[in-house]
Amino acid sequence: YDLSLKYDISKTASVLFGRKINMNLANIGAIDGLEFENTGKFISYGAVVGSRPDTYTYAINPSLFQFGAFISQQLTTNTGNMQTSVALFNQTNNFLTDRRFVYLQHSNSLLKNVDFFGSAEVDLFGLKNSQPVTTFNLTSAYLSLRWGVSHKLSLALSYDARKNIYYYETYKSFVDSLLDKETRQGFRFQFNYQPISHLSWGGTAGYRLASTTADQSLNGYTYLTYSQVPLIDASFTINATALKTSYLSGMIYGASLSRDFFNGRFYADLSYQNVKYTYNTTTQLLENSTDIDLSWRITRKLIFSMDMEFLKDTNTNFQGHLFFNITQRF
Repeated sequence: YDLSLKYDISKTASVLFGRKINMNLANIGAIDGLEFENTGKFISYGAVVGSRPDTYTYAINPSLFQFGAFISQQLTTNTGNMQTSVALFNQTNNFLTDRRFVYLQHSNSLLKNVDFFGSAEVDLFGLKNSQPVTTFNLTSAYLSLRWGVSHKLSLALSYDARKNIYYYETYKSFVDSLLDKETRQGFRFQFNYQPISHLSWGGTAGYRLASTTADQSLNGYTYLTYSQVPLIDASFTINATALKTSYLSGMIYGASLSRDFFNGRFYADLSYQNVKYTYNTTTQLLENSTDIDLSWRITRKLIFSMDMEFLKDTNTNFQGHLFFNITQRF
């Protein structure tokens, strides 16, 4: 997902080749190709020439050629940081204009304990009677505000009207994909509260308005974690998720137990999840899954991990999945 080479032309200018997400253009996603950036004390600017990852396989696809330029302003004070980016992009398919849009991004932490992030995309290209025309349509928006009320309590509110994105991890289950699709867009309220040492409680509540492309939906999630269970010195979490859409309603209950061993060299996590969804047709999806995650830090730079998943649902008698991962840092 991220592989690139960077060369510093000077103390402020650099050129990068490969696949990279530029933090000045965070919500545009990965870019395959050449990126130039000049970073100043207050103003930065740059340009990109390359392509978008393939829509279906996420592989390099030169036929999805794109180019763009951006300018960014940043300010750092004793109280926090502020950053604003404006970019103009032209995306093609087989070198015919596929999309032309302006991208805006702003982040702000100048107020004490308050963080804001927002982004928007305005489309400038359209077709009318098969002829190219200039448009001005707000097609994507995301706003997020977080307030650290105290060291024990934090609150967050966000609004998501971005286009749905797709994930390509083959191990993502149907339940995970459904939750992501139905809870991503709309308004979301989040809180985290730590009433006493080692105990934390949090949750989210989301609401998506009905539109021409999506139906109304409600969702809620809450968890309770105790980080140092007596006698076994482990972290224990219980959680619940509720989801109600135009075509289904359901609940998910879960619990997990995790602990470090040998001064953090070995980590183990055991989790269980019970799913019960009811469709409008009265068809039910019942699912019970158990996960075991193990991680071993063999050396300071070499890590081995293993994930075992056991699944039983209404459509299959039993499924088992096993994943290995070896990471070597240099």
